[in-house]
Amino acid sequence: MSYPVESVELRDRGLAAVREGNLEAAEQLLRQAFEAGHAGAANDLADLLLRRGDREEAIRWWHRGAESGDPECLFELGYVEEAAGDLAAAERWYRRGVEIGGTGSLLNLANILEGRGERDEAMELYRRAWAAGNDKAAFNLGRIYDDGGRGDQEAAELWYARAAERGNAGAAFNLGFVRGDRGDVEGMLDAWRRAAGFGHPRAGHALADHYGRRGALAQARYWSEFADGPRVFSPEFEAFGGWGAAAAIHRQDLLNEFLGDDYVHYDLDARTFEVGENTYGGVTFLGSFSNLDQSWLWSWNNSHFDPAAPALAAVERIREYGAQQGIPEFICGRLDMSNFPNPKQAATIMAIAAASLLGGNGVNSVGINNGKGSTYVHLDDPRLPADEYDPIAAPRLLMTAAEVFPADHALIVRGLLTHYGPSLLQMSQEAIIGELPGGHRLAVEFTERGLIKAISSDPARPDQDRASD
Repeated sequence: MSYPVESVELRDRGLAAVREGNLEAAEQLLRQAFEAGHAGAANDLADLLLRRGDREEAIRWWHRGAESGDPECLFELGYVEEAAGDLAAAERWYRRGVEIGGTGSLLNLANILEGRGERDEAMELYRRAWAAGNDKAAFNLGRIYDDGGRGDQEAAELWYARAAERGNAGAAFNLGFVRGDRGDVEGMLDAWRRAAGFGHPRAGHALADHYGRRGALAQARYWSEFADGPRVFSPEFEAFGGWGAAAAIHRQDLLNEFLGDDYVHYDLDARTFEVGENTYGGVTFLGSFSNLDQSWLWSWNNSHFDPAAPALAAVERIREYGAQQGIPEFICGRLDMSNFPNPKQAATIMAIAAASLLGGNGVNSVGINNGKGSTYVHLDDPRLPADEYDPIAAPRLLMTAAEVFPADHALIVRGLLTHYGPSLLQMSQEAIIGELPGGHRLAVEFTERGLIKAISSDPARPDQDRASD
């Protein structure tokens, strides 16, 4: 719908005044915009009046906007009547909104029609609402097809999956049950993990019950605590983190030494950062940690940023890997870390481990909002220190990694050896021995409980393995 240029300018000025907190000026400008021919200004003014507590005056403006053909005002009047219990009046307003192309009324009108048994028309309206971008419409279509597990499960799965792709927690939760009923256990677990990440209160318990029935006690414990904030990392993340921990710590040490105490300035638009007089590239914004609620927020779930922006795009690789491997820390957009012994340290560990999927040089953290939080960026520039095997640092790196990820020490050692491309000479429960680039040999002995007991990191002599006469 096109409006007179003058009315558009007045409305824009009115909305700007609202954002600035100058509500008196905003009201006057929005009134002028409506009188100049902008029907949508009636809804803006009604919202302003509601903020001021004048509901009756807001309704009067919705009526004025509806008379001028504004679809949002028609929707609001329908909602007022629906909330009051007059479904016939609500239907009339919603239908008028739909007739003039308003998308907001589609879902509510469909709900009314479904409620009185007019399923075919309701489903058609749900499809139109979905096409207009409403994920709840797809959820409702999935629910209708599902029919409590008695209906068309293939169609139910399709519509639940569509809604889940747009972040609908209820759809992802129900999708898990549909997939489970159809014999797709992995698909069921994936859907429930996503539902938990979207904040569904029962998804974690469904996962805990599944794992508990199969004796996977570590997974069951993690998911039973998830809704209130887990106390430890998931077993899947522990395994992933442990495998790459020693090499990741080494990269991080090199980067931290290089950056030192110098001030680092980031430009996310250009994907660059400055240290001293030098500018480097390859910046990826991973996410942020809040000191207020002790939570981690992945950049792709931050409403202030476009997930497709160049500085965020690479993080999708972490998310995709998490979905493939079932790592909840990489799937959930927001993670409550308040129950960890040291929440910020846990967030840092997670960010450094996750960044290993992107290669590069490591992670840097910068405080934001006057100490209320920190952002984490991944750096990848060939001019930064290279990650090469260091035989002197290896014992310390392995022991530090084992402290961070204590579940499987042998996994940590094999991960380090694999990272640097060795020739594996021996592997048993008692020891792992490998030969690394430059002729270095790494030998690690384990206790009966599988803990690291001794580490030898020495260059091999050219004749070390020759038989004597």
